[in-house]
Amino acid sequence: MRPMISPASRAVFGAVSSEVTPNGTVEKFPKTETEWAAVRRQALTMVEGANILLTPRPFAVPPNAHKHNEGELAPTEIEARVSKERPAWNKLANFIAEGSSNKVTGLPSAAGCCCSYFIGE
Repeated sequence: MRPMISPASRAVFGAVSSEVTPNGTVEKFPKTETEWAAVRRQALTMVEGANILLTPRPFAVPPNAHKHNEGELAPTEIEARVSKERPAWNKLANFIAEGSSNKVTGLPSAAGCCCSYFIGE
């Protein structure tokens, strides 16, 4: 999930910023419909990633894998831990989904840009 959610979250949460420089404040935000659409797509990727996390499934070992990498849990251990803590797992996945969907529904169009909508204020 990291290759899916991490880049999407960086794009969403990095889309709007303010930086105070010696020359004044620099505001960064999408300015065109195309730029806003790109942010929306990344926010939707986060929502869908969270939906995948909510889907119960077995953590199967790939047919060609004989052991897991150092520092990784074995698939059976992952499945046992997730099953044991399913409510906490679902709470975290829902947190990602809800936070992401708030970003999608709050995104303004370029014509009516208001950055406070983007950050949910």
